[in-house]
Amino acid sequence: MVRPNRARNVAAVLLVNGDDGETETYRHCLEAAAAGYAVDICEFPDVVDRAGALAPDVIVTDLVVSRAAGGGLELIRSLRQNDRTREVTIIVITARTAPSDYDGAFEAGCDMFLPKPCHPEVLLAEVRRGAALTRRRRFGRTTTPQQSS
Repeated sequence: MVRPNRARNVAAVLLVNGDDGETETYRHCLEAAAAGYAVDICEFPDVVDRAGALAPDVIVTDLVVSRAAGGGLELIRSLRQNDRTREVTIIVITARTAPSDYDGAFEAGCDMFLPKPCHPEVLLAEVRRGAALTRRRRFGRTTTPQQSS
């Protein structure tokens, strides 16, 4: 479902629901921000299809999104291989912060890596940067949706 503020050309964010309960905190922060991001939450097995349908500007995920081997890394790889999602900025927020986790996330195709606990304001700043990055990839623009009128 596309939220009403998406129609006003506001950046859309797809949050991949993790097991730690922080997803709703992040959603509230992003929706309450001055930019009023359009936020949708999706469960792991449906992310690639949902992202393809919604065309979000940013996808936020953990490396631990499923009990399946490779969970978050496989998700990132799948998003990068999909024609409809390969340009979307992917932000990883995770408690897995060993150098091998960091390297693995970037090798899989993530754009930004944030360690947990992640303050909501830090996520907000990175989503703003990520939305601008996606717009440049898609359209060659340097402004974010909330800056253009």
